[in-house]
Amino acid sequence: MKKHEFISELKEALEHNMDDQKIKEHVEYYEEYIRGEVKNGRLEDDVVNELGDPWAIAKTIRLSEGMDKQETVYTSEEMPSEEPKQGGFNWKAILIIVVLCIIVFSLLSAVMGLLGLAIRYAFPILIVVIIMQILKRK
Repeated sequence: MKKHEFISELKEALEHNMDDQKIKEHVEYYEEYIRGEVKNGRLEDDVVNELGDPWAIAKTIRLSEGMDKQETVYTSEEMPSEEPKQGGFNWKAILIIVVLCIIVFSLLSAVMGLLGLAIRYAFPILIVVIIMQILKRK
């Protein structure tokens, strides 16, 4: 992550319930820290990566200033979206259910078809065999 990305995300994360002056102070602190480390010979990317996630830093700042109650600290990837989810259907699940229903009904049809054939042809043959067995005994 580049310095300007880090600073931009930090500003965005601090904007919730914090006045502009406080945001400016914190942003200037981190800008100065990064600038100082680079002046001491470190790479800007290394310094920024070492600092970590700006959303977690912002949460820590708000907690230390008593602005937030103790909660889960989100990273930028985990931050809950404020936009409502679109289309609330899980199409994959619906597709799986439909495919399973088709398979089950196909199998039932095949089994019922085989039973129908068995009853149509095997039942009369079975009756003939039983009658022959009865006649043999007499």
